[in-house]
Amino acid sequence: MKQVVRQDYLDTLIGLRDKNLIKMLTGVRRCGKSTVMQMFCDYLKMQGVKNKQIVFLNFEDFENHKWLNDLEGLYYHIINQLDLSKPSYVFLDEVQNVKEFERLVDGLYVKPNIDVYVTGSNAYLLSSELGTLLTGRYYAIHILPFSFKEYLLTQKDISRTDLLFLKYMQNGGLPGTIELPEDNIKNYVM
Repeated sequence: MKQVVRQDYLDTLIGLRDKNLIKMLTGVRRCGKSTVMQMFCDYLKMQGVKNKQIVFLNFEDFENHKWLNDLEGLYYHIINQLDLSKPSYVFLDEVQNVKEFERLVDGLYVKPNIDVYVTGSNAYLLSSELGTLLTGRYYAIHILPFSFKEYLLTQKDISRTDLLFLKYMQNGGLPGTIELPEDNIKNYVM
C-alpha cells in the first residue's frame, strides 16, 4: 500500500515542535497513531536532526518488553542515548504498556532539551490519574481513521468514486483494511 501522508496531523506536530508540552497522540487501535508519529520522526531527520537527538521506542515490540516493569532503567536507557546539549526528541509508542508510564513521561518532560511524544489508546492515556498528573502539560491530538479523501489516495483507480464511497462506508477507514481482501475486512474491523 502506498503510504498516505497525513498532512494535517503532521502540520500540527510541526507547529508544536519544541513547545513545552507533551504531545499525546490518541485514537482507536489501528487508526494510524504510530504511523503519524513515525512520519514526524522522519520529518525531523529530514530537517537535520541527528540520531543522537532521537529515541523512538515501541512498547509493543518484544525487544522493549524488558523495560515494561523497569521504570528507572528505562528512564536512564533513554537519557543515555541522547545528546542533551541539543534539542532532543523522545517518541514512546504504546506507552501505556509501561508500568507507571505517567511518571516516566513526566520525568522526561521536566528534563531540559527533551521534547516528548507519546501514543496510546484513549482509555489509558486520558485516564483520570494521568489527567491529574499531567494537567496543563500535554496537548492531545486525536488521530482518526482515514478520511474519504485519504482513502482515495490508496486506490489505484478512482474513476468510480461513487462505488469507492460505498466501499469506504461499508468497510470504514482503518488503514489496515486497505491491504486486506474484501472478504476478510469484516473479521478485521470487528
